[in-house]
Amino acid sequence: MVGWSHENPNLLEVQPLMASQSRVQPSAVPKVYQSVLADAEVQARFWAKVNKADDCWEWTAGKNKEGYGVFSLRRQPIGAHRFAYELSHGPIQAKLAIDHLCRNHSCVRPEHMEPVTSRENSLRGQGPPALNAKKTQCPRGHPYNEENTIRTKRRERLCRTCKTEEARLFQLHRNRATRRRH
Repeated sequence: MVGWSHENPNLLEVQPLMASQSRVQPSAVPKVYQSVLADAEVQARFWAKVNKADDCWEWTAGKNKEGYGVFSLRRQPIGAHRFAYELSHGPIQAKLAIDHLCRNHSCVRPEHMEPVTSRENSLRGQGPPALNAKKTQCPRGHPYNEENTIRTKRRERLCRTCKTEEARLFQLHRNRATRRRH
């Protein structure tokens, strides 16, 4: 069975339903959505909100706080960039995000978008995960390479040289404190 994902209103995905959520007909939602994509009136309403004057096609209607365009489809807000991509290329595979290759969140030009995993999208961006992934050395200048990098359970990188030095200093401090007590 399939159903809409309402956890993130910017993502329109078809996802498996649990047995307890079987209110939706097995194939009703995808057919309805496909018919909406093919509806000339919906397409005209969508493209009327796009300024194609520049290289990027700017969404001129409502936007969310991150600057992504929001299009209302049957009273449900969806990402304008996702809708534009699906109009041009068909459905986006489940669990894929749309990466704006132009880095312009309000752009809805399908040629400026690529479906990628959420991880890939984060690493391509300008946020902390991307900036940290691009670092080649620790704050003290030691290289992040195979021999000198420790991965934590949370997939964080730690410098082996710095951790060894921290452990040595901790042990030295602990031994001095123990000697003072005796």
